[in-house]
Amino acid sequence: MGRCLAIGFETYDGTRKQFLISRRSAWCILASLVFLLLLGTLMPGAWRNGMEHEVHAPFAISHWAHFVIFLCIALVMRMRPLAWSTVRVILFALSLAFLTEGMQFFAIDRHPRWRDVGIDMSGAAMALSLIYFFSFFSKRHD
Repeated sequence: MGRCLAIGFETYDGTRKQFLISRRSAWCILASLVFLLLLGTLMPGAWRNGMEHEVHAPFAISHWAHFVIFLCIALVMRMRPLAWSTVRVILFALSLAFLTEGMQFFAIDRHPRWRDVGIDMSGAAMALSLIYFFSFFSKRHD
């Protein structure tokens, strides 16, 4: 396989499917996710509130967006071809969570909160838990 990521799973009929991603693509995905995160962080509070109001969601979409983005960032960083260590992924996610909360000092009508850091880190923790769970059961059934 070389430098490509192979995400494999078995279908119901027993065949094995794989998706390949190159190292360059993984870095591009990671950069895109961080860019979206930083762009959303610097969005003025009135814009964010207006967008959430237009969707008519019964929950704060921005919190879910942060959870999902941090989950995806941790998945991309932990899986091959990047395959960062768990400690490195946690430190990067924590640094990014503090950076995004600190940047809210400069955004109009936005305020940093410890709860938001917790939401970000719970997304990263969920990704690491999923990777551990699936790798544990894939090794056990091989």
